[in-house]
Amino acid sequence: MIPFGTTQGLKLVISTLVIAALVALGIDQVFQHFVLPLRTDISNSYKIERLLGETDPEEIPVFGSSKGRSSFIPDSLGDKVFNYSMEKANFDVIFFLLETELAKDKDGPIIIEFNTRSFVHRPAHTIDLSTFMPIKDNQAVIDYLDENDRLDDFQLIPGVRYYGSYIRYLRSLTRKVTSEKITNRGGIFIDYYPGDRLLKRFTDSRYKMIEKREELEDKMASGIPLTYMEVQVLEQLQINSDFAVNKERIAKFEAMAKEHSNRDFIMVFTPHHPSELAGVRNFNKVDSLFTQWNTAIPNIHAFDYSRFELPDSCFKNSSHINLEGARRFCAALNDDIEYLLNESDSPEAYR
Repeated sequence: MIPFGTTQGLKLVISTLVIAALVALGIDQVFQHFVLPLRTDISNSYKIERLLGETDPEEIPVFGSSKGRSSFIPDSLGDKVFNYSMEKANFDVIFFLLETELAKDKDGPIIIEFNTRSFVHRPAHTIDLSTFMPIKDNQAVIDYLDENDRLDDFQLIPGVRYYGSYIRYLRSLTRKVTSEKITNRGGIFIDYYPGDRLLKRFTDSRYKMIEKREELEDKMASGIPLTYMEVQVLEQLQINSDFAVNKERIAKFEAMAKEHSNRDFIMVFTPHHPSELAGVRNFNKVDSLFTQWNTAIPNIHAFDYSRFELPDSCFKNSSHINLEGARRFCAALNDDIEYLLNESDSPEAYR
C-alpha cells in the first residue's frame, strides 16, 4: 500500500487524474465528431441544430411537447411540415424555438401544440441540457441556457459537457432502427392500442391523482398543516391538472405574435382522453383564452381539439393518442388549417 504523503503516492494520484482526464476527453471527441453527427431526425438535439440551420422559406414547423410529437403527422399535414416537438417542451423551450424561427425571412404558418401546462415556468424540469449541449458553439443557445439558470461554466468544458447524456445520445441513434415506433420527419407514433385493461390502469391512475389532490386541498382548508412532502406533492398535482394561467408568459407569446403579423400562429389543443381532462377545474379559462386569441389577435388561431371524439382504441395511454388517433385528428385539423389559410373568417373554422 502506497502512502499518499510520499512523492510516489502523489505521482500516482496525479497520473490517475491525468489518465482520467485523457479518457474523458477521448470519449468527448468520439461523441462530438463520430456519434453526434449520426443523430436521426427524432433526436432532440438534432431538432435544435436543424432549426438553427434550416433556411427553407416554405418549411412549416411544429413546436410542442411529447403530445405534439405523437399527434402531428407531417405527411398528413403537408410535405413541408417538420415536427420539432419533444418531451416536456412547454413554452420554456418553445419561446427559444419561436425566437429562432421568427428571426428567419419567412412568412409561413407556425403550428404550436397547446396543453394545460404550456405556460408553466419550470426550466429545471423542461430544459434538458442533453438537448442543447451539442450546439455548444451557438451564442444564442448559450445565452438562452444562461438566462434560464441552466448553464454552469463547467458544462462548456470538453470532457465534462456531455456527462450524463451519453446513453441518451446512443439511444437516439438506435431507437429509429430497433424501435417498433413509426417516425415521420420528427414525429414519433405508436401503431397499437394497449388494450382495455392497461388503458384502465392508466385512467385509474389519473383519477387517483385527482382524488389525492382533493384530499390534500381539503386537509389544508380544514386548518391542518401539510408536511413539507405533502406541500410538494400538492403543488405537483395542481400543476398536472388545472390550466396554469401565467399572464406574463401568455402576454409574451401574444407580443411575439403581434410583432410578427406576417406569420400565422396556429395554436392547437390536441385530443385528450376524457380522464386526462377530468381534473381540469378551470377549463373555462382555456375557453376564454382561445376566444381572446381568435377575436382580438388576427394572426393567432386557436383550435380546441381536446375533446375531439375518439374511441379508446385511438389512445396509447391516458394522455397520448396513437397512430390511428393521430390520423383521425390530422385529417380534421388539415381541413381546418386549409380553410383558415384560404382567408376564411367564419367562426365555424374554429373547433
